[in-house]
Amino acid sequence: MELKIKIIFQPVFVFSSLIILINCTSCKHGADSLGITILDSTLTYKDFNYPKIKYPLISFSVMQPGIIMLPLQGGIYMPNFKTWYLKPGKEPLLSVSPDVKTGTLYYCKNLPNLSMILRVTKENNINSVAVVDTFPRGFYNVVSTGQNSYFVMGLMAQGYGIWQRKGKDLNLIFESKEPITAFSAIDQYACLICCNKKLLLLKKDEQPTNFGSMEIAADGIAVDGNGEIYLSSGNFIYRIISQDKFIPIAAGLHGYLQYSDGKLFVLWQEKSKVIAFDVGLKRDAQVHNNSSLNIGDKYGGGIIFYIDSTGKHGLIAAQHDLGGVTYLHAQYECKTDLGDDWGLPTKEELNKLYLNKNKVGGFGNYYYWSHTQLDYYFSWSQSFGNGYQKACNIFTDTTLYVRPVRAF
Repeated sequence: MELKIKIIFQPVFVFSSLIILINCTSCKHGADSLGITILDSTLTYKDFNYPKIKYPLISFSVMQPGIIMLPLQGGIYMPNFKTWYLKPGKEPLLSVSPDVKTGTLYYCKNLPNLSMILRVTKENNINSVAVVDTFPRGFYNVVSTGQNSYFVMGLMAQGYGIWQRKGKDLNLIFESKEPITAFSAIDQYACLICCNKKLLLLKKDEQPTNFGSMEIAADGIAVDGNGEIYLSSGNFIYRIISQDKFIPIAAGLHGYLQYSDGKLFVLWQEKSKVIAFDVGLKRDAQVHNNSSLNIGDKYGGGIIFYIDSTGKHGLIAAQHDLGGVTYLHAQYECKTDLGDDWGLPTKEELNKLYLNKNKVGGFGNYYYWSHTQLDYYFSWSQSFGNGYQKACNIFTDTTLYVRPVRAF
C-alpha cells in the first residue's frame, strides 16, 4: 500500500486550514455543548458514555453493526446497551478484538507474571476459551485481522514491539525504544503505526515505509474500507483523502480511533465517551458521483491505474502485494483476501499496471503473475524491475508476487 501523503503538521497549515473550513461550512457557531467543533458540514455524530475509571484505556474495539466493546475493570463493557458483555474481574483486561466473519473474540489479559492473548469461540452456544500466545508482562493491544490472524502492539520493560500472528506463525516485525503512540491494522499483511512522530507502514520481512513526520504525535489511526486514513493528532481528527490532501474534520477532541461500517469511533477519555462520527454514506455518494478521476487516485478500495475514454470507468489495483504464491493459489488468494470481484490481471492489464507502477506504488523488483495463459502449462508474468514478460510453468512450485485488480 502506498500512501502518497506528506504528513507534516505545521501550526500555520492547521490554522489556515481551520479558517478556510470554518468559513465555508455550517460550523460558524463554533463548538457544540460537548466542546466539539464540526469542520465538515456532512458530518454527524452520536456519543456514548462509559463508567469513569482510574487508569486510561489503551484500546477499544467495534463489532458490526457499530457495537462498541471497551475493556474495563477486568471485563468488557458495551456502552451502546449500557451493559457488560463480560463481567468485571480481578485480572486487568487490556484489549479486546472480535473477528466479525467467524465470531471469534480475542482479548489480552494480565496475570501477575505474564500477559496472554486468549481466543473465545462459541460452539453449540457454549463459549470455549483457549490461550493463543503469552508475552512478558506488559501492556498489549490485540487487533484481529481474520481467522487465526491478528497484530499485537506491546509495551514491555525493554521497549515497544509489533507482532504479527498468521496461522501457526507469530513474528516480531518491529521493535523500538521510542513510543508507539498509535496503531491500526490494515489487513492480514500490513499495519500502520505512529512511532517517534513518524507514520510508518509495517509488513513482515520488509523495512518500514515512512510516510511522513508530525509536530505532534498521533494518538489514533484508522483505515476505512476504501483505504482512506483517519488520524487523531493534537486536538483534531483528520481525514486523509488523496495525495497531499488531508483536512481536519473535527476539533476539540482526540483519542484512539476505530473504523467500522461507515462510522469513525473516537475514544475520548477526558469525557469518558466514545464518539461515533458518520463518515461513510455521504462521502461515498460524493465519490461515486465524481467524474474527475485520475490515475493514482485512491478509489473503490484500491488505486486507479487505467481509465477508459468515458473517464468514469477503468481498473484499480489493490494497495499492496499479496506476497509470493503459486499460480494455482494466486486467484484463490485474491478472492479470499479482497472479495469475489478481485482477481489476477490479464497480460495486457499487468503491463498497464507496470507502466503506472510509480503512481500506484508499493511494488518491488519482482515478477508478478498474470491471468493470461500461453497454453495449458504456462501463464504469462512480468518483471516490475525491467518490464520483461515471460511465461512460467503453473504446475510447479514457482512462486511469484500478486497484485490483485478489479474493474470499476
